[in-house]
Amino acid sequence: MWEFIKKYRFVAALLFLLLGLSGYFYAPTLALPPAYIHAWTQSDRWALAFGFMDNGFNLWLPQTSNLATKSGITGVDLPLNEYIVAAIMSATGSEAPIIFRTYTLIFALLGSLFFYAGVGRLSGSKTAGAAASILAFTCPILVYYQAGFLPSTTSFAAALIGYYYYIRYWQNQNIGKNWRRDFYLAVAWLTLAALMRTPFNIFLFALLVQQLLYLAKNKRLIWPQLSAFFLAYAFIIGQYCWKNYLNNTYGSQFLTQIMPAASLAELGDVLQQVIQRWSAQFLTSAHQYLLALAAVGILRQLWHWPEATAAWKAMFLHFWIIAAGASCYFLLMSRQFIDHEYYFIDSFYLPVVWFFALGVAGFFIKNNNANLVLNSFSHLLLIAFLAWASRDSAQIQRQKYAITLWDRGEITRQNFENSARWIDSLGVAKSAKILVLDAYSTNAPLLALKRKGFTTVSTRRNHTQKAINLPFDYIITQDVFFASDLIDSYPELIFHLERISGTGKISLYRYHRQPSNLTKNKTQLLAQLLGATENVNISNSDSIAIVNTDTEFFTLFEPQININFNHILIATKVNNASKTQNTKIVCSLTLGEKILYYWEFPLRPNTENQAHFCFVLPPAPADAIVKCYLWNPQKDTFTLLRHSTTQF
Repeated sequence: MWEFIKKYRFVAALLFLLLGLSGYFYAPTLALPPAYIHAWTQSDRWALAFGFMDNGFNLWLPQTSNLATKSGITGVDLPLNEYIVAAIMSATGSEAPIIFRTYTLIFALLGSLFFYAGVGRLSGSKTAGAAASILAFTCPILVYYQAGFLPSTTSFAAALIGYYYYIRYWQNQNIGKNWRRDFYLAVAWLTLAALMRTPFNIFLFALLVQQLLYLAKNKRLIWPQLSAFFLAYAFIIGQYCWKNYLNNTYGSQFLTQIMPAASLAELGDVLQQVIQRWSAQFLTSAHQYLLALAAVGILRQLWHWPEATAAWKAMFLHFWIIAAGASCYFLLMSRQFIDHEYYFIDSFYLPVVWFFALGVAGFFIKNNNANLVLNSFSHLLLIAFLAWASRDSAQIQRQKYAITLWDRGEITRQNFENSARWIDSLGVAKSAKILVLDAYSTNAPLLALKRKGFTTVSTRRNHTQKAINLPFDYIITQDVFFASDLIDSYPELIFHLERISGTGKISLYRYHRQPSNLTKNKTQLLAQLLGATENVNISNSDSIAIVNTDTEFFTLFEPQININFNHILIATKVNNASKTQNTKIVCSLTLGEKILYYWEFPLRPNTENQAHFCFVLPPAPADAIVKCYLWNPQKDTFTLLRHSTTQF
């Protein structure tokens, strides 16, 4: 027993450290459903797990809650993660998001431990392996997603496991010690990574290219190796064909095409935007310094090339092949990189972590009396840089989980919290199909409602017109976007809706094909659809106001305290509407110096020169002050013909 503990004590210490980092990174967010950055895509993956629970765990017919495709069935890469999560949820009787997040995190931890073991073998140093493992575990974009819902991180971990066996293969092939098994396992894990996330074909194909180069150099064929790749690509091609069949038969809710830049000029512009947006999140300053040190280690090993091991030489060649493959992938999907930073996990992160691993393997020296001081210094330097990297990465996570005014996806998630309990209380059947007209996501609101249905991710008129012809039973909208986004774009919709109930954030409606209430005051009808009573008071101002270069702020109603309402509906009519593009309608709720609520809408009137805005206030103390005003930062000139305020 003591020998076992002694043998694995370093692994246990590393695992304990990685678990500590996991707590540091994920304690505030591990129980969150898909939220903040790319909650849309993550919700789609979570929806697949619920789909398997609904379809009797049929792996070959993946489906989501969104019925935009036939029965919600969709073509997708092998959804093995979602299938396993569905099985766990079914076995435990829990549908909590912590199950999916924990599953992904466990996979990431497993990959990190195998990476430690692989780099340890490559370098002959456990410390070097641990440093490489921690560096990979603390890369900012990886940190955000490796306790999330996307398959990129599980494929990344699977690839790391495959590389461990590939290093073992190189170390064992000349001594006849299970090298075939190691090679098969390397190919199997990289195949699994590619099946779960198509871009990881880069790394499996790189392995094939490398082996073909060696076979050509040695002028002989090793059929067991070639047969392993033949079997791997049989699975991959089979999965690809099945996915295409599903896409053609049922439809797809996932990206199915390449998105390259259309020209060299656009590619340059894309590259500039990617660098500007993601360079600070791709690697922390500490990671960059560590890579600079790794470059020294690589140069040192190249200087002593004859002394390099076969495994180090093999991985050095492999680094260049996968770096070239990642660059080709960037060219094919360049436009996606602007808004989807997780594409770096699919492409450039593996070359980056292998660059560091090669450097630390070439630079790090095994302890002996001659270099004890040097090694002690190296240990301290690595610890300091990795601690720095972990701290900065945690700060980046806090930024990514901070709500922003333009993150309407997160606003939507919060508006639909606990909505399933509310809609159940209204007697809406589980089988009812819901149309969410301003969802900003394909699946997130439907998951919260625990219903299937349809969503629109745009409130443009043509999208709404198309949506209301779908076979739905009820409509749900978000109060805050109902007036400004939905009704101003499609005004006649208010004559077809009958309000059933609302939570104060979202409202449930029946849709009637024949219009009604055509003679009613539109502003009053709009207020009633948002939950106001029949006799709601509308405060009108029919006086004409000239907004010009002397007007930066224009008060829409006097500041109020003792607020007994949570909705403020503002209706405006303007002249010279083209001059209002830089103007905003603002509502703020403050308590002393503290801002409790702030929201702004751009003043963009419809074709009738009208615009409506609904502000949904949070609960507030009696002495909190609410203000609504027009903000004209560019000092544009236009005429405010009329405005009214309705509070309820």
